[in-house]
Amino acid sequence: MAADRILNMKAKVTSSWSPSGKLGAVVEWSQAGATGLGGGSRVDSSGNIDLFNMPWDTQWTDNVLIRIHLESHMTDQNNRPLPTRFAKPDEGKDPVGCGWFMAQCGGPVTGNPQNVMMRPDNDNQIQINDMRNSRLKGGTNPPDNVPYAWAVRIAVQTASELQFFTLDPETSPKGTGISPIDDDCEADEA
Repeated sequence: MAADRILNMKAKVTSSWSPSGKLGAVVEWSQAGATGLGGGSRVDSSGNIDLFNMPWDTQWTDNVLIRIHLESHMTDQNNRPLPTRFAKPDEGKDPVGCGWFMAQCGGPVTGNPQNVMMRPDNDNQIQINDMRNSRLKGGTNPPDNVPYAWAVRIAVQTASELQFFTLDPETSPKGTGISPIDDDCEADEA
């Protein structure tokens, strides 16, 4: 029986402080392992995921389980660690939750792309289960195989309040060839 492909990625968040004392978050994205996706990195420094050139092999399904692990280096202005985690499903506003899908380039929230689901595993890990059809076995690009953008929210506990920050990369279509991710899009990383 064929197995799902796996992509592990890391979101390393670090504090940034403005001259006026406002807390910000800077994120460094990286790939932390993969199974069934071929060689090379599928994650760029902006967190965008390129699934467009996956190898076709009967031991793997088209499904890709994307695990996002949070590594926190958030500190207060005295360099003391600040408790940091992914937001809970009922926290935040506009929208509420630990993660959601959006139109490409940061447009309005569009609901879930067809055949893609997101859920938290724990305070430091979220997974996206990408079950879109692909062009790996030939043919034309199915209607549900389009790029999509997603966002995750982190929660940082300061001495006075719980602050939220949004991180929002994109994921390409699946298939072969050159990825159509729009490089003109920029993430909101603070």
